[in-house]
Amino acid sequence: ACGVLAGSDSHDFRFEALLAYERSPGSVFFLGYTRQFQDTAAFDFRRVQPVADGFFVKLSYRFRM
Repeated sequence: ACGVLAGSDSHDFRFEALLAYERSPGSVFFLGYTRQFQDTAAFDFRRVQPVADGFFVKLSYRFRM
């Protein structure tokens, strides 16, 4: 069954970046970053404070058989 969801009272937003480098077909290196911010009021942008940071690295390689 479907229902209506309640609205959120949090005033947080995130900045995210993703870089990908493909050295050869099938092998890709990913580097990502995210930063979460919290504001005191919606769309105020005067008292924005960082809450959390995160990095990740991923290497993808295709094995041929």
